[in-house]
Amino acid sequence: MAHKNRSKEDREIAQAAYWRVAKPLLSVPQLAELVKVSRTTLDRRIARAMRKGWIANDWIFKEKPDGLFEVLAELEDADLKQHLTEKYGKINLPKLTIVPGWPAEFANIKSGKKGAEDTEDIDDINMRLVAHIAAKVFRDQLPRMKVIGLSYGRTLYQMIDVLEYFSSSVRSKLAEGQSDAKRTIVTIFGALSFSFKDKRHGEWLENSASHLTNRLAGILGTHMCKRQFLESPVYVPPAFLDQFDGKKTGSTEISEISKKLNEAEALQIAKAFVEAVPTYHDVFGRGHESAIKQLDTVITSVGDLDTGFGSVPKDEPAPLLREGEREKLCDEAVGDIAGCYVTKDGTTGEPGSTIAEVNNRIFGLTIEDLERIAQRAVNEDKPGVIVIASSKKKARVISALLNRQRQRKVISELIISGDLAEEL
Repeated sequence: MAHKNRSKEDREIAQAAYWRVAKPLLSVPQLAELVKVSRTTLDRRIARAMRKGWIANDWIFKEKPDGLFEVLAELEDADLKQHLTEKYGKINLPKLTIVPGWPAEFANIKSGKKGAEDTEDIDDINMRLVAHIAAKVFRDQLPRMKVIGLSYGRTLYQMIDVLEYFSSSVRSKLAEGQSDAKRTIVTIFGALSFSFKDKRHGEWLENSASHLTNRLAGILGTHMCKRQFLESPVYVPPAFLDQFDGKKTGSTEISEISKKLNEAEALQIAKAFVEAVPTYHDVFGRGHESAIKQLDTVITSVGDLDTGFGSVPKDEPAPLLREGEREKLCDEAVGDIAGCYVTKDGTTGEPGSTIAEVNNRIFGLTIEDLERIAQRAVNEDKPGVIVIASSKKKARVISALLNRQRQRKVISELIISGDLAEEL
């Protein structure tokens, strides 16, 4: 364990600051009840944290909460990073930041939400803390970025929230490095087009790459960057392909066409149509001028099979997967990165496997694209592929991607929560 070179009082102040940032909607009396101290004591500790410059009065970590994180780091095993280095090999491990996780002594504290599970609450807190550090990393590396690709998801949404708070210092970073060059922000993921009746519909729109791209452009200043949006779908709907499987009958027109085409041919036609859309072509065209060929930075999270891309509640229809595919995918895959499913070895599946068939229906970055961007980072000193993740549920997919690093790197920098690091 790390040497405790901080006073007990400093650790108590740090923990109070941690709570205040992690649970911004709770009142001081509610927080005091959760952490089992008096309101007066908690008020005093929060005030001390503010005087130290660790947190602001709107309950967010300030720009340089170094002292706070030094204290929080002492709450976990200082050898954790070394253990990961030994397991995966120093040469294979990307640049690694482990964000101090939720203190173990607080693991039994209820979230305050009726019916909420403790682990879900801890996951939300760790995600928020990882997003804070990811925002700082983005801001500090911004001078080295020119063409930035954004994926989708809740963690990136939280990161953009923090960047909005940091907006003045983020813009000042634009004066460094390529001060006369506009950044290009690229949407690298289309829209899933959930049904309006699907409870995930509204949340998906907020977390979509297009929405996040627009928000990031506003943070940098629209006069300082170009945006390349991708409004095409992210996948070929199985309902379309089902018209060509010889078992289902559609409209008269489709029925006649289906007699002449099989599903593989229909898939190629669907892809050719989308790839002809100008916005899609500008981003994913295979020519050297397309955005995908120019990316020097990609910021993405990863998805596990329960909460990530393509996850489908059992009582709802699947927009991405056919009946029975989800079960097969759970057997073959461990999760996805930017919508691309991978096996436990970090591969994208053998031809004919369910994982390969599902990946083939997705429009977007391939694992080979990510490898190329990561290699460019080495050759040209660029940020490359920055992966941010929290929750030990993501351990299987992160482990798979780290295993893939042994053959060819796909992650340039990894920012993860302490509980995820421990699970790894």
